[in-house]
Amino acid sequence: MYYKRGKLVLAGRAQVTIFIIIALVIIAGFAVFFLVRGYLINPGIPKELQPVYTYFESCIKENIKGAVNLAETQGGWIYMPEFERGNDLFPSSSQMNFFGFPVPYWNYISISGARKEQMPGKSEIEEQISKYVIDSAGNCDFSQFLSQGFDISFGSAVASTTVNGVSTDVDLNLPVIVSFNNVTSTKSNYKISYTTKLGKFYDTAAAIYQKQKSESFLENYGLDILRLYAPVDGIELSCAPKVWNPNNIVSEVLEATEANIAVLKLKSNDDYKLKKPENKYFTIDYSADENVRFMYTKNSPTKIEIWPAENNLMIAESVGQDAGMGIMGFCYVPYHFVYDFIFPVMIQVYDNNEIFQFPVVATIEKNQVNAVGSEAVPDSDNSICNNKNTPVNVYTYNTKLEPIAANISYRCVTTTCQIGETSVTGRDAALTADFPACVNGFIIAKSDGYATASQIISTNEESSTSIILEKQYELGLNITGIGRDMAVVNFASDKDSVSAVYPEQKKVKLSEGYYNISVSVYKNTTIVFPATNNKKCIQISKSGIAGLFGGTEEKCFDYNIPSQTITSALSGGGTQQKYFIESELAQGKNIILTPVMFMTPKSLDDLQKNYISFETNNVGVEVI
Repeated sequence: MYYKRGKLVLAGRAQVTIFIIIALVIIAGFAVFFLVRGYLINPGIPKELQPVYTYFESCIKENIKGAVNLAETQGGWIYMPEFERGNDLFPSSSQMNFFGFPVPYWNYISISGARKEQMPGKSEIEEQISKYVIDSAGNCDFSQFLSQGFDISFGSAVASTTVNGVSTDVDLNLPVIVSFNNVTSTKSNYKISYTTKLGKFYDTAAAIYQKQKSESFLENYGLDILRLYAPVDGIELSCAPKVWNPNNIVSEVLEATEANIAVLKLKSNDDYKLKKPENKYFTIDYSADENVRFMYTKNSPTKIEIWPAENNLMIAESVGQDAGMGIMGFCYVPYHFVYDFIFPVMIQVYDNNEIFQFPVVATIEKNQVNAVGSEAVPDSDNSICNNKNTPVNVYTYNTKLEPIAANISYRCVTTTCQIGETSVTGRDAALTADFPACVNGFIIAKSDGYATASQIISTNEESSTSIILEKQYELGLNITGIGRDMAVVNFASDKDSVSAVYPEQKKVKLSEGYYNISVSVYKNTTIVFPATNNKKCIQISKSGIAGLFGGTEEKCFDYNIPSQTITSALSGGGTQQKYFIESELAQGKNIILTPVMFMTPKSLDDLQKNYISFETNNVGVEVI
């Protein structure tokens, strides 16, 4: 028994030893696996090559910062949507010129009267940031390393972006292969987080925009301004006709709108205190934990049209002097005037470091709020498009009268119908198709490589028309003498407008025509607009019978406008007019613009002088 017990004891110890050895082997195996796996996935960067990757990551972060700044400045857009010009009826165009910088409207009215929206979604902002990061990666300057003998090459890039409340995170996959002194390394993945409130500001802006769409609070303030500063409806005791000068009325309304919009605040803004109960009128019933500012200037593209107004006068005739009315014992003048009032408002969400801004267009038509919603998408079920019964022949050519295949659509008032495509046969590109009956509609022709062309035509009877499409030429854009400063360039013609933010955008597409060219150069600086404390007094109608007969009383409001800091100011530029002929665009490769440079503004007076200089200086223009 003792021997067996001893044998059993020995056998038990051997078994435990074997288990311990097996466990150690397994642990060692896992350790080796994970060490090798970690090395393969993220191999160490040799010390002598590390500065290249450190610089590249810092460059990518600067590019993310640039993308965020553009998105915040341009209402979420980095790559601008297609520009649509305004006209006398709807002057806003699709972009607001904000101190020389184009900012797409989140809503506006097109020249055809269509109500359009171009508010980017957050996913669209993320996609544009990713594209910007990829596009600008090639602009990182590795010259300091190349001069030392480094060899640097790149693979294909893929990026994804997430815009959060307090950061924008970019995951960039871009193989960067670096060699130096027979040492080579590759790094592909760059996860970079940039601290910014872009996401939070965008969410606040989107909520305010939705409130404006649902409640039209800007239009309601506009209606109040009309009734306070312009004759709309009323009665005045007088035996003589009342006469107003519409030019004076327009001037007063513009100044009142500028003053009133500036003092609008959210009820949660810390910088706006209700010193008097009357100030509640200027408070919008919405809470946000960020500062929000509303801005309108009387020089903005604004439409005010008044009916009736003849020979530049608004006249209301007196009642009470006619035969049979003497029993009244007094004369009175009733009046009723109708207004179209369309004005743009810039809305800014901001703190001490960042500003997100977007403009909207407030629309009052015939004294009624007419909020701008999204444009109706052309639909084959539309009753206009379903009633195509007028045959029309359409021919499309280039400027040399060579046939060009083009897509043809027809716009009648605010409805656009897809018609078909012209096809090239012999010397013609033709389409014969039925069009909906319409007076003074637009045939629209589009073809790749050509500027969109349109032709007014009435389709209430059979007809034919020819459309000439002008070829577009892509040229490099080079602005001399501005160093690393940013410049905003605009080529405006009666057909279209092309804008570019330099140096981010270094190419433009132009067709033959006469262009008004402007270049605005902006330099980093710091200018502070001081805070102002103001008191505004206005005349309002009295309540009761006194108000019926024109009685007014004075109401005064105290309001504070916070200080504003400008970090980028006009430091150069000018304008020029030039006709580009097709041969010049076809043979040229680059447009060279030479703006006049001004002093870097350090004060409001300096900035004002620069704007005066901008209007009086010419930009050099050369196609080479």
